[in-house]
Amino acid sequence: MYRTPQARWLVLTYSVLLAWACMFAPYVLLLHFTRAALLMTALGIIPIALAALGFMRLQPQVEDCPRDMPRWWRQAASAMLAAVVGMMAVFWQATRV
Repeated sequence: MYRTPQARWLVLTYSVLLAWACMFAPYVLLLHFTRAALLMTALGIIPIALAALGFMRLQPQVEDCPRDMPRWWRQAASAMLAAVVGMMAVFWQATRV
């Protein structure tokens, strides 16, 4: 699956776009396509991409995708960092309103 660099980027791009769509499609629908919702949705792809890219860089042998505890810690740390970046954007937007 990840045997070539092009395949790795393809999987990364697909994963980021799928996660972004799953998270932000309901968000935009619930907020009725407001300007703020569209802005946050557009910017939301950045922390998701950073988390996925960070995990790919930190995870040795991502081709084999081991299911050991260090892997889960790396994945959780990547997700937590993305959540912090995302929450910083939400608080920044809230202070501007």
